[in-house]
Amino acid sequence: MKKYKICIIMMLKNEADLILPWVKYHGSIFGYTNLFIYDNGSDDKQTLSTLSFAKNLGANCIFDKCSPEDFKNKGDIFAALIKELDKNNPYDFYFPLDCDEFLSAKLNGNYVYTLEEISEALSIYERSPDQLKIGGCPTSNPVKPSFYRNVANQRKFFFAQGSCQKLDHGFHHGITKTGVTLQTNIVYFHFHYRNTLDTMQYHAKKKLDNNSTLDNYEHDTLKSYKGSGHHLTQYLIQSEKEYFQQFAQWDCEYIPSFEEKLKSLDLQLPYSTPLKQS
Repeated sequence: MKKYKICIIMMLKNEADLILPWVKYHGSIFGYTNLFIYDNGSDDKQTLSTLSFAKNLGANCIFDKCSPEDFKNKGDIFAALIKELDKNNPYDFYFPLDCDEFLSAKLNGNYVYTLEEISEALSIYERSPDQLKIGGCPTSNPVKPSFYRNVANQRKFFFAQGSCQKLDHGFHHGITKTGVTLQTNIVYFHFHYRNTLDTMQYHAKKKLDNNSTLDNYEHDTLKSYKGSGHHLTQYLIQSEKEYFQQFAQWDCEYIPSFEEKLKSLDLQLPYSTPLKQS
């Protein structure tokens, strides 16, 4: 079975809890030299230390896209990189990811974590001119480690070689020449929810500061906001009890294999400390 050359692209700012597992996980599977990491102006010591670690192992760490405007334009920045690589150093596939997303695939009913198996899952999409959409997004339940709610309708796109035309900020619209969307068996393990409300609110505010038109964080302003990042405002309104209660209502699947993969790299699941609920 052919092993594909796979490019992983990500932009981050101050992601101390996620950057080390993200780097080691993707570097171990796809090769550190195939990681392209844009730092958007981090000043957190742990984040910067991990970026230095990644760079020393061959990752492409880029530090000249450090403004809020660059963050807003990351879809354009990523698309430009993909087109440049297609001309000069083409990859078989390109995956734009966020720092809380971990690339995997579902093959013969199992989640897989090796280049060989992920390549097998991708084989029917080689040189596809279509818009390739992930087929699932197991989203972590911070109350119950290794339990995931599968968000099957998550719109996240990736590209085969030579197909990328345009990409939006959140990677929800990946435009190719054909305009045809194919749902694939690629999945992203998603660690969106933090295990304390304070941490969730900190990260929500950080992203809104970078990418919204909000001029204050008053309750009424947050409730009526419909602009970029509006899905994050709920966490600034919720009480701790409301935040925790939502997880009890989830229909979850137990997937221990992802944690086992991280443990093989001497890593823990992000946000896996049991929650103290009020």
